[in-house]
Amino acid sequence: MNNYKYYENDFELAVLEIFANNDWIYQCGYEIHRTNEEIILKEDFVSYIEKRYGVLSEKEIHQLISYITSYSNQSLYRSMKETYKRLVNGKVIKMDDGTDKFIEFFDLLSNNNVFKVVNQFEFSEYKNRRPDIVLFVNGIPI
Repeated sequence: MNNYKYYENDFELAVLEIFANNDWIYQCGYEIHRTNEEIILKEDFVSYIEKRYGVLSEKEIHQLISYITSYSNQSLYRSMKETYKRLVNGKVIKMDDGTDKFIEFFDLLSNNNVFKVVNQFEFSEYKNRRPDIVLFVNGIPI
């Protein structure tokens, strides 16, 4: 008989190791400085946007983040469906100079994406939650 005891932490560490071995950046959620209401890793999001589209103003970045995170008072299913559609379809934003620019949230054709695996990522949604592991692509939790 096997006397091995299973511990949840062992599983968490094994999953983190798999992602780290496949070129995902690891970061502990406790080390990320933000409010619990912020679900986008802004530094990674801005890094991706700047690498792909050049420097955007704080106002333009705010437009994009608000577009991703603004939920209507709909059911969870409808909110998730709308968010998925927004992420897949991208967004045309009004630039500060008056021009329009189409922004894609993921780069499917090259390697401009920022892949990060985070454990113990605490956020607030009606109450505080802290999943064991959250995957982020370009600062967006998936």
